[in-house]
Amino acid sequence: RLSSFSSSVRRREKMGKRAAASNASNNATRAKRQRGLTEDQAVKKVIDDNFRGWDHEFIYVRRAGVPPMTLFERIKADLRAEKAGKLEETSVQRFARYRLLYRSGEDPMAALKPKDPNEQVAPQLMKAMVKAKRRKPDRSEMVTYFTSARAQPNQVEFVGCAKFFLGLKHTCDKQHNVAMDALRWMARFNLPSLFPDDWEHLVDKVDQTLLACFRKAGDTKTEVSVFVKLYSNLLHLIVDKKDLMAVESCGGNYISVREELERLITSSATGMALYSGSVGIVIANTVEKTMQKHIDDLIAMGSISADTVADVKSKIQIAIDALPNIDLLQQRRDIQGTYRGLSVSTSITSLQEEMSWRLALVWKGLAVSQQVLPKLWFEDLLIPKPADKGEAVIKEELVSGATVARSQAQKIVEDSGASSGDVVASAVATNSARLLTLDRDFGVELSLFDLLSGEKSEERLVSHIITAMPTADRAVEAEKVLQSLTAMIEKDVYKYANRPAQGKLQTAIKIIGRIVDEREPDLESVRDCPKMSAFYSQLQYFARYTEEGSGVLTGAEAIQKIYEEAKKLAEVGTATRSSCSALKVFAHLVPDELKGVAAQLVAAIEKKDSSGVKSVRLTKKTGTKSGSKSATVEAKKSDDAVRQAAAMFM
Repeated sequence: RLSSFSSSVRRREKMGKRAAASNASNNATRAKRQRGLTEDQAVKKVIDDNFRGWDHEFIYVRRAGVPPMTLFERIKADLRAEKAGKLEETSVQRFARYRLLYRSGEDPMAALKPKDPNEQVAPQLMKAMVKAKRRKPDRSEMVTYFTSARAQPNQVEFVGCAKFFLGLKHTCDKQHNVAMDALRWMARFNLPSLFPDDWEHLVDKVDQTLLACFRKAGDTKTEVSVFVKLYSNLLHLIVDKKDLMAVESCGGNYISVREELERLITSSATGMALYSGSVGIVIANTVEKTMQKHIDDLIAMGSISADTVADVKSKIQIAIDALPNIDLLQQRRDIQGTYRGLSVSTSITSLQEEMSWRLALVWKGLAVSQQVLPKLWFEDLLIPKPADKGEAVIKEELVSGATVARSQAQKIVEDSGASSGDVVASAVATNSARLLTLDRDFGVELSLFDLLSGEKSEERLVSHIITAMPTADRAVEAEKVLQSLTAMIEKDVYKYANRPAQGKLQTAIKIIGRIVDEREPDLESVRDCPKMSAFYSQLQYFARYTEEGSGVLTGAEAIQKIYEEAKKLAEVGTATRSSCSALKVFAHLVPDELKGVAAQLVAAIEKKDSSGVKSVRLTKKTGTKSGSKSATVEAKKSDDAVRQAAAMFM
């Protein structure tokens, strides 16, 4: 018996292990299958498994609970919470609660009832509805009715069409298109105002349909303003028309329409989707002003220490938490501030980061101005005219970490042998974690490093290049400009610029060098470069011509006069290389209609100088039997280029 009992126990244990292994395998397979589903597909599977047979309106239309959500939206939120490990209830408990929550109360479909059953339904509509209700629905005639109906519907017809609309699945592309046609029909006849009591039961469904439309448009990168313009007549069904027009006509100045924005986002899910980003801009502005108010109070104090900064942070946090719709503010974003009068920017991931950064901009700027904190070795390059030092006294204990971190940052850059701003940025970024350990507010310095070696470095170096160039009112010899540009290579403005910026200076040096050598420069690299457009434009001021009575001419006007003078000298045989060099160097300024003849004239004069011909003489000979004038060129007969050039002027 004992042996038999032991065998039985072993068999049961073995069977139990097999069952456990089978369950584990099934769970793994189920999890694997779920991982391959999109979020909406996973929600649909949960609904199919646990709410089978439920009508469409109970799943996608009715909004219940706190906050009000459809069953589809609530299960989606549950799946996200479950993934984050924040779900406490079991699925059995949740689904039982949802069955009571979404199937109790008034049903929108049941609430729509004819007030006068004796009203007649148009034959066309009845025929279309019959086809739409077959086992294999044909909704094409309903679409025809919605798009072509000329008569305003009675209340019975509206109820029937409203129930048809409620039964459509806006998540299905084909049915969504039918639903949109139904909305256009409702808007065309202004049915919300005609049947206000019945319309109340459709608002949530209309909202969900338009929201689905906006999301589909978002997949095609359609901008909000374009979407509103296309669907404004339908959006008026769920949002206030005046509010919508005010926001769309504000020109991006959302702060001026704050109240209208708040009404739009609270009126519907579609309004929230359309303008949550715009509201975020308004909230970000409010947050910045709230912080600045407390920062101004900090500056007004007699002294600033670590304790006073911590106290201000606490006050700012309380004020921000009390702001309406603060949860709509995107935490991860780019912000701007001011350090010693210089505009700087940074990227943040939380409001606490923004608060610390804005405060540090102020107290570090004051500390540098008061020489309590040493300034970064390149600050004078970025801030030629710093702001006033302020009256609040900065305590040294507040800046001790910043002093050490700045010294370490300079050593890191020096050890890296930085040859460009890119190398500087890379060296600092690699060691940013260590520097932030020394100074938790080192984000201010990182913003300055970004200005030093980022895109701003390119603007700064190009600005120095342009400053060295001649203008219409200021003549500068090309040799002097070349010296100035070459000297920049030894300065910090070049040393800390990024490689694209350094490349622009090298290009400028090559161009000016060719002008000095009286050779035509290659302007293709600067002609179409927006950042070098000013440099390209100022090249014309190297071409100058002094004319009696007219003063100094520059650019194309000067080249025109130089061409006319070279032509006259060629006609009398006294043209030299120097008299036409400007036509070659600044060929891009020669008028299109003269480019050919000017090039030939330059070629003829240069060939004459190189071949040893004493002069190029252009004359007109008369006295032929017919009395007509013939052109002759007194030059070497073998010099075809000279003859061709001379012929152009006869």
